Amino acid sequence: VQCTITHSEISEDNTYTCLSYVWGNPNDEGGPFPILMNDKTFMVGNNLHGFLEVASKKYSQEDLWVDATCIA
Repeated sequence: VQCTITHSEISEDNTYTCLSYVWGNPNDEGGPFPILMNDKTFMVGNNLHGFLEVASKKYSQEDLWVDATCIA
């Protein structure tokens, strides 16, 4: 999974989708799992990794707010 973090101001008129999910223990179910974010490896739990695998194919052009990556 590969993604890009972009920075924007709250005052900007941006449209994005917020992801709501259970973080869980990142070491459960074979995790943590690596994703490539802005050319750097970032480890995520099973729930988020599973979502990103699907979303990267189905929603590749949409902006997402994912708290585990946006506020880490």
